[in-house]
This record gives sequence, C-alpha cells and structure tokens, in this order.
Amino acid sequence: DVPYLQHELVNDTLELLIDNVDRYMFISTLSYKEGEWIDQHGLQSYVDHHTKEGTIQWLHQDHLTYVNEKFNADKLVQSIAKDKAVIIRPGIISGVGDNLNRFDYKTEGIFWKDTDIPVQSIDVTYVASRTVGIIENNERGIYELEPGLH
Repeated sequence: DVPYLQHELVNDTLELLIDNVDRYMFISTLSYKEGEWIDQHGLQSYVDHHTKEGTIQWLHQDHLTYVNEKFNADKLVQSIAKDKAVIIRPGIISGVGDNLNRFDYKTEGIFWKDTDIPVQSIDVTYVASRTVGIIENNERGIYELEPGLH
C-alpha cells in the first residue's frame, strides 16, 4: 500500500508491479461508500444528509479529503489491477494503545473527540488476522470489514 494521496505514485507503483505479481493488496476504507455517494449525488447532497442526521459537526475538510482521495485511489487500483486486486475496506480501526487522540473513551462507549457522536469501530486484531487469512488463502477481490467485528 502506497500513500493514497499521491495518485501518481499509486499509478506508477501499480504499473511497475502489476505484471510481476500475482496479487496487489490495497488497504482502502469503508468510507469508500461515502466517496461513492459524493461521486454519484454531489457534495451538497452529502452535507445535507449529515445536517439532517445531526452529524454535521463531525464533518470537516480533512475527512472529506480522506474520503475523496481513498475513493479515487481505490478506483485506480480496481482499474489497473483488475482480477489481481485485493482491496480491503475496513471500518474505523481501534484497539489497545490507540493514541491518535481521535476518540473520547466514556463509560457509555467510544465517541468522536469533543462530540457526542458514537463511534462503531473494528478491532485492529481482527483486521490483521483477516488480512493474513486473505493472503494465506490466496484470495482476491474486495473485502468490506464492518465495525463491530473482532
């Protein structure tokens, strides 16, 4: 997995490797679905949805950039790697020792920092074990790893 924000690097890496590998693995994100929504319905529709849901305070430019860039990198991998692609789209990953200061850990659960918006995360050990399993079983395709899995 190369830096997804640098599409030229993603493209060059794929072009260099694709004829010399059996599989190309890219760790994407479940936020791909958000990127798909924006791509199909437009940014304003996405913002309107978050406003209606009461989650607009969580929506910020860094998140929109992340969603858009991961979506575009994911599509690029699909278009070049085709049947050699292994794309893993995990939800929000958390685990013991998470010190990225993204969450508030409260008695009621995990919440986005400085908000009352709950986080449904996926355990890092599940993501790691599922990724290893995909490699060991020589699998290909797109795998969406939903929050709540451990």
